[in-house]
Amino acid sequence: MNPKVFVCMVLCSLVACATSCTVQSTFYTTEDDLVIANQIGFITEFKLKCKSEINSIPLFAEVNGNIYPVFRVKDDYQFSWTEDRTTAKTGSREIRLFDEEQFANYRKSQRAGETPTAKELAKIYVKYSGSFGSNIFFLNSESFVLLLSVFVAYLAFQNRMKLVS
Repeated sequence: MNPKVFVCMVLCSLVACATSCTVQSTFYTTEDDLVIANQIGFITEFKLKCKSEINSIPLFAEVNGNIYPVFRVKDDYQFSWTEDRTTAKTGSREIRLFDEEQFANYRKSQRAGETPTAKELAKIYVKYSGSFGSNIFFLNSESFVLLLSVFVAYLAFQNRMKLVS
């Protein structure tokens, strides 16, 4: 084996080991879409443990082709995003985490019109099982309140007519 190839392989494996990270995550998604909102909210909080020190560098998350900043909250990281409630599909969402250098590579390939091939630090999966009201009720909350108020007004008018006559 060529010594240059061997040295190159060792250096590549050291770099790969240095950037390998493990993630422990929790998430929250909006479960009730009967409120007056057009968006489904997703919040992800995670602990990132890497062999290299990344605590002082900014992180970015990519979900469905959109990039979001990741915020540091004490010893954890957190970020959130929203999706339109009419187009939010149930299932798992893949979240790719990037450091600043890989984020720059990702954006550079996006601007060039290429498919981004940047290597992520880690991946997180968020499962969305749908919202409570999306499959049960055919009326949104505004329509329900309007119909209820018309019904109450009708009952009040009928009772008033009985008292007058």
